[in-house]
Amino acid sequence: PRANSAGGIDFRIQRMIAAWKKADPPPTRVKPIPIAVLRRICAVARELPPNSVFLEAVADMIIIAFFFLLRP
Repeated sequence: PRANSAGGIDFRIQRMIAAWKKADPPPTRVKPIPIAVLRRICAVARELPPNSVFLEAVADMIIIAFFFLLRP
């Protein structure tokens, strides 16, 4: 039960949320790899032979992971 008899949030949950806010530092954005590496991966993926679907998929997953890791 998260609500008290008055309909508000229980004091234990309020204290827990307040402690979480104090404990977590603000997120900082850090690039996981230099952008030159990402550009080189794209260039290599474009030069692959047409039957190398697996390597193209790996290049796509690296690019997706790069942008996912930029999130705070």
